[in-house]
Amino acid sequence: ASGARGTEPQGDLVFRWSELVKQLYFNAQNDEPLPLTSEFEVITELALRDNQTMVGRRRVAVYLRPGDDDFERAKRRAVLLTDFELAASGFRLDGTDSVPQMQHV
Repeated sequence: ASGARGTEPQGDLVFRWSELVKQLYFNAQNDEPLPLTSEFEVITELALRDNQTMVGRRRVAVYLRPGDDDFERAKRRAVLLTDFELAASGFRLDGTDSVPQMQHV
């Protein structure tokens, strides 16, 4: 999840993962599939700052599909990147129950 961005999240534990997503669209009135799809990748990185705080970032990379006019020109590279800073606090890692609150910052 690194790139030409600011500082790397710092902490004792850093978690990085990515998800490939393909969305299919349907007509709400008859559940028929529409000829629309979108493909994107969500790349997330979280770092534990202390026992109650995580910080990180998320990048969403959008790709063209084969039916798009500029698909060949894009050469399977992302055509749109959106970045988010993340923060979660209010939870404990000592075995007690709590609900983390994740927010875009």
